Amino acid sequence: MIMKTLLLCLVSIFFNINVFATPQKRTIHLFVALADNAAQGIVPVPAAIGNGQDAARNLYWGARYGIKNYFSKSAAWQKQSCIEQQKSEPVLERCVFIHRSSGVELVAEAYQGPAIGKAITDFMNQLAQPLPSHHKHLSIFVGHNGLMDAPISPIAKNFPAASPHATDAMVFACFSARYFQSSIKTAGASPLVLTYGLMAPEAYVVEAAVASWLRNESEILMAQKAAQAYGDYQKIKLSSAKRLFGVP
Repeated sequence: MIMKTLLLCLVSIFFNINVFATPQKRTIHLFVALADNAAQGIVPVPAAIGNGQDAARNLYWGARYGIKNYFSKSAAWQKQSCIEQQKSEPVLERCVFIHRSSGVELVAEAYQGPAIGKAITDFMNQLAQPLPSHHKHLSIFVGHNGLMDAPISPIAKNFPAASPHATDAMVFACFSARYFQSSIKTAGASPLVLTYGLMAPEAYVVEAAVASWLRNESEILMAQKAAQAYGDYQKIKLSSAKRLFGVP
């Protein structure tokens, strides 16, 4: 028995393998700011899907391509739970999904439309939180780019700063590279998928980018997968979709 243990240790050293290393943990968190005709500077959408205080029907949550509805029906994800919060809280609903093949947990939170500033601030604060070396995390903001609105844009002055750590970021909002990229880097995180034009931040493009991240693909491949999904669903030329996501 002693000889077997010694042999295992020698083999581990020879191949530079630590048999006692903690397996890498991966998690994903989505901050979804509900579309709001009244509280956000968006191009108005039908009232039924543009009420930022009605998550069940909202364009970015309960509608056909909303995060909750789309991920709940995805073959790749299993809905574990969806819990409605108090109407007085900034988050109206919190859902947890489990990736069927990898077991990775995805938490998605639906922020009231008027609370978009808090959604962005919470997203940025999470990016600045260092994690254990074995923990890889992906934070994603989905919704209107509130930093383009004059009343909300000052929050960027208080975005946190931190040393580089193992947190990745994606922002599915209009012109997100221009408004978020430098702040994400300052927070110590890595900006992976950002946008360079106007877009509809719907769930199919989020799912495509997340699937690429789960496969440990390169940053450029993640952007390509996002562009392909966006082009397919929006029925636009792939070249146009690639430009949106900064793909050469």
